[in-house]
Amino acid sequence: MALGGLGIYATSFLAGERASDIVWTQSAIVSLLYLGTAVSVGGYVLYFELIRRIGSNRTTLLAYLDPVIAGVAGFLLLGEGLELHTVAGFVVCLGFTIIEHRAIRKWISSR
Repeated sequence: MALGGLGIYATSFLAGERASDIVWTQSAIVSLLYLGTAVSVGGYVLYFELIRRIGSNRTTLLAYLDPVIAGVAGFLLLGEGLELHTVAGFVVCLGFTIIEHRAIRKWISSR
């Protein structure tokens, strides 16, 4: 994660952005703290708990649902639109999750 952060910082620096350009409002600081603690730490704790409870194969399948959850949350919480191609993408993500889950289950039961 540290290497990724450095890569993003280097890219933004090359694009002409500077740390001095950041406007540190109360909302920005609270958002940063929330994302850095609740979302990141909570996400990791939940991820490893799911691995413990349902196994790594099934837990990994949940990553296919991330775009669906983000799109629905944007629609419900932020009033973003749901275009036809977005819904089609949701169907693809959900369909692939179902197909892959069945394939994994079949592979495990054949062993």
